[in-house]
Order: sequence, then structure tokens, then C-alpha cells
Amino acid sequence: MWNPQGIYTNFILKQPVIFHGEEAFRGLFDFPGNRIAVIYGNGMSDNAQQLIEGIFKHRSLCFIKKSWKDEPSIDELDMAVKQLEEFNPDIIVAIGGGSVIDGAKLCRICFEFPYIDWKTNRLSQMVFKTRFIAVPTTLGSGAEASSAAVYYSKGDKTKKMAVCHALQPEVVIFDPEYVKNAPASILYPSIADALAHMIEGYVSNIRNPFAEEMAVWGISIIRQEMEQGSKDKIDFMRLQYAGYLGGIVQNHCLVGATHAFAHQLTSYGFSHGKAVSLLLLRTIQMNQKNKEVEKVYQELAKKSGFSNIDSMLFFLQEFIHHVEKENTQRLGNILSNCLLDKDFIQNVKSDPGGRGNPVPITERYIEEFIGDFNYELFSR
Repeated sequence: MWNPQGIYTNFILKQPVIFHGEEAFRGLFDFPGNRIAVIYGNGMSDNAQQLIEGIFKHRSLCFIKKSWKDEPSIDELDMAVKQLEEFNPDIIVAIGGGSVIDGAKLCRICFEFPYIDWKTNRLSQMVFKTRFIAVPTTLGSGAEASSAAVYYSKGDKTKKMAVCHALQPEVVIFDPEYVKNAPASILYPSIADALAHMIEGYVSNIRNPFAEEMAVWGISIIRQEMEQGSKDKIDFMRLQYAGYLGGIVQNHCLVGATHAFAHQLTSYGFSHGKAVSLLLLRTIQMNQKNKEVEKVYQELAKKSGFSNIDSMLFFLQEFIHHVEKENTQRLGNILSNCLLDKDFIQNVKSDPGGRGNPVPITERYIEEFIGDFNYELFSR
């Protein structure tokens, strides 16, 4: 980044224009630009495409299906980047979950800066010609608020981040129709990811009073909506708002051990949301051994409407419950084997997503994180 991390204790980055509500896409009717490339994943319906075509009917449109399977990797971007080069857009719209939005950010970099050296990831001075619009179809990735584009490095078997504040979208579209029909297997892990951003951000060693208040409010919203008991009663617009607050928090305060471990599990077939769902409780359990950190967790729990930290932990069990018991057991087996993998341990220690953890992520921390945890503890 262009400034020391400590600067994030003193300011909040500029945020995008946000259109929200049913058919919020219509807010782009007068948005300047003539050539619009839409990069999309499985979350875009035929109705959404028709709506976009209607809004931009007097402009040139190009729909580009993401060329990466799950998490984006640099060598899987070629097909999408080639289509961008052939179309030469002045606006790029990303419609999808975090992997689609991050992948679109990376495609934009490759399109405008084809000679970039991905070994250095020096992006701080970039000025883009294209304008970037994000339309999230999941609730918790935070990619629509982030200065980072996360990608999977196959050679290193870990996730890396391209970071530049210019990567933040200029416009974000929140339409609850994109998320309310998501199956529980996607919905709950994505909400868990939002919670992890806010919980880990609040206890982060980078403190920011504005972001901390956003974390409290975002967690409170999720708690209130999850207590509705029925999916039909949930206000998905409020959940989108909470997820966005989580994105702001993680962009300023970084995250912690939950993400440091989760970023290594992509190579084992775990989606980011599922990995976070299964690791968040263990991270809190490890970190609260430090009495000063435990006080911060207790403060967060009470401010967010829980009676105490144990009440918040019980609430988080619901998200593990929806990730299925077999995933919990498989994760335990994988992590046990990873204790013998020096590369895995080093990747966790050096993961940029873990730098905000309030307790240093040492080799001993990792061994205890894995070795002493009963993965049946939070199963129902």
C-alpha cells in the first residue's frame, strides 16, 4: 500500500456511489459511457440480463462469462481478458460473488496494464481509464468495498492479494433479488464471512473507531435478521448493508487467523465461506486466551446485543450447522495432516489476511490451533 498500515487508524477511504433496492440497476440509466462489458458468474439470471439490456439499449454491450472455475488465478483470466481487449470497454460491470468481482478487478488490471509483473504486485500508482461497477450476488465477501483483488496462486498453493485503492468500485448495486433465493449452503457461509470481517476487524491490532462502530452495527443487523427464524421474514436489503459494512471494516482493519487459515484451504476444495464458517469459532477460542483480547471480544458482544461472548459464540454455531458435519470432519483431517507441511505453516504465518490478528500467528499458535481443537465441539 502507499502508506503505512497505521494510517488506517486515522481515516476512512472514499466509498462508492450505492444504488439499492428492487431493480437498483436502473440508477445507471444516465451513467456516462458507451461501451459496457459485463463480467458475470452463475448469479446472473436471464431477467437480470434483460434488465441490463433494456437500460443500456442505446449503447454497446458485451457479456463475458467468467473464465475461471472457482477462485480466480492469473493464468485462468486469459479468455476473459482477450474478450475485453477485443471489445475495448470504457465501463466494466462485475455481477457475482467475491470470486467474480475479484476476478473482474484482475481482468481490468490485465486489460489496462498488460505488462504488469505479478511477482511484485506493485499497483499503488495505477490510474484506470475504465470505470468499474460491482453488483454483488452474495452477502459477505466484501469485495465491493475492498481495495484488494484476491487470487489463488497455484504455484505457492495459497491466496495472494493485488492491492490498490483504485481497485475500489465507483458504483455498487445492491438488489435483494440477487441474494434472497440463494440456497442455505451458500447463504450461511457468505453471512459467516461478513461476520468474520467484522469480528476480526473489531479485535484487530489496527484500531479504527469509525470502522469499529460499523462492525458493531453490522453484527447487530445480522443478529436481528437471523433471529427472525424464517427465511421469508428476513430483510435481505439489511443483510446486504451489513455485508457492505463488513467489507469496509476488513479494508481498514485487516482480519485475522480465520482468514489466514481459510486462504490456504482453497487447494483442498473448500470455498472461502465454508472455511471461514468452520474456523471463526476456533480463532476466537484461541485469541481469547489473551485476557486483554478477551475483554475486547466481550465489549463487542455486548455492544452488538449479545449478553456475553458465550452468547455470541452460540449464535455463530448456527453457521457451522449449515456447512454440514462432513465438512467439519474433513477439515479436521486436513488440518491434522497440515501440521507436517512446512509450506502450509509458513503460508499461514505470512498470509497478509492474518496480519490484523490481535495475537501473533506463530508456529506454536498454529500447532495449538490445530492440535487441541475438538471439531465435534460445535456440531449439533
